[in-house]
Amino acid sequence: MRGASAPIRGRADVGVGERVGLHEPNSPALVDRVVGVLEAGGVPVLAHPRWPAAVARAALRRAGAGATWRGHPIATLLFTSGSTAAPKVVAHSMAAHLAAAAASGDRVPYGSEHRWLLSLPLCHVGGLSLLFRTVVAGATLVLPEPNERLCEAVTRTRPSHLSLVATQLRDLLADPEACEALAACDEVLLGGGPAPEALLQRSRALGVRLRRTYGMTEMASQIATEDEGRVLPLRGVECRTDEVGQLWVRGPSLFEGYVEDDEVTRPFEDGWFATGDLGQLSDARGLEIHGRRDNQFVSGGENVRPEAVEAALAERGVAAIVVPICDARYGARPVAFTEDGVARDDVAARALPDFARPVAWLQLPTTDGLKPRRHELTELAAARLANRR
Repeated sequence: MRGASAPIRGRADVGVGERVGLHEPNSPALVDRVVGVLEAGGVPVLAHPRWPAAVARAALRRAGAGATWRGHPIATLLFTSGSTAAPKVVAHSMAAHLAAAAASGDRVPYGSEHRWLLSLPLCHVGGLSLLFRTVVAGATLVLPEPNERLCEAVTRTRPSHLSLVATQLRDLLADPEACEALAACDEVLLGGGPAPEALLQRSRALGVRLRRTYGMTEMASQIATEDEGRVLPLRGVECRTDEVGQLWVRGPSLFEGYVEDDEVTRPFEDGWFATGDLGQLSDARGLEIHGRRDNQFVSGGENVRPEAVEAALAERGVAAIVVPICDARYGARPVAFTEDGVARDDVAARALPDFARPVAWLQLPTTDGLKPRRHELTELAAARLANRR
């Protein structure tokens, strides 16, 4: 497998269909590597730069990095979640990425005179999609300096376009210079989970041209984006809900399937994909998302699956049950319950990216042999931590 930080020596050095593992932070060199692999007909496999090395290696192995893809043509392999060593691997065709870029451009004007700041990791579909949008539009992709804070990058570069999660937006609003540059942007997309209404109102009162957006890795980024006060599906994207309120989607940007080594799973029904989100679509309000069917939650724009956090801890001998608690800054944060309640921050640091590490360790209550109920533990965690303040 080609090393995570090894240079791509030349486009001819990458074989057609070769899956090239990349595990590094955003930089001009990473953008060049991704473009070079794509132009050579290879398949970049992008692991989150904040994953521990062992987690990234395991994920890249599952994605078949280093091997040649011989099935239906694919362009990229991305991971659905940053909270586990064994996330799902999403395969996208070049046609899907280009369709997503074109549909985004229909809703969010982006042309050759514009500059979009790369404020999200390229391993996120929200970051990688900016590369394709920029190529399609003939625009400019702006990168922060190494280790540059987002507030500093926005102030220095003054981009016309910006993609944010709620935590980033809150930080920018707290910095007077960054806030002024933010208000000068032509377009600001806000996604990565629901945002507090107070944050939206404050942003707009300060003149920020904000569009709420909803998307996912499996649809190559945007599914629906705000237009005149309503979050509406992009051109070519169809949405419907089933009897339990789960949102299903389909369209030209839909992924090819989930990949593990050379096996592909295609979880579709007549071209429709079940998002796992609960929501509704109305003429009056557009698309509204009410939450997940499963236990996944969003912390600072990152997906965290409690079961995956638990599995990573269990591999290192720590039995835990992980639940989210509400957090004003990040939306939610993970808390771990163990039999003794002793903190294992050192274990978590080796096993998990920082956004998936428990912020508190609590003692698991006696359950008389019954399996603890997660929603009850969430309530208990909130009460115990409130008493500590």
